Amino acid sequence: MHALNLHPHVYCAEERFHFRADHSRIIFPDTFLDASDGSGEETLKRIKHISNELARKGEITHAGNKLPRYYFALHRINRELPALKNIWIYRSPYGFIQYWNRREVDRQKGQWPTGQVGLFGLLELFCWSRLASA
Repeated sequence: MHALNLHPHVYCAEERFHFRADHSRIIFPDTFLDASDGSGEETLKRIKHISNELARKGEITHAGNKLPRYYFALHRINRELPALKNIWIYRSPYGFIQYWNRREVDRQKGQWPTGQVGLFGLLELFCWSRLASA
């Protein structure tokens, strides 16, 4: 996400939309900055961050949303947005397993699901590779 956002005409939000959302209704930048749904404090902070980032950029020609679990609904989302371009980024388990373990320990601070340790990330990697090859 950070690397993509280095390009002056690309913007990738960090986990702004859930994979269960109807992506055909997402309009950039309007929906990215919309807090009319009664969003919680965390979402409001995210929207403010997006607003600040967009103010520093020029014309955005490509926009997206980083969400590690998009693979759960990728077929549906691709049907909702036929012109969608997917970018897959592989992250080594050596990097994310330790990160997930730390997040689980501090789960109260970050709203991390109880028990979701790095081993589950490795299992998700196997699920993703199975879905991606289907």
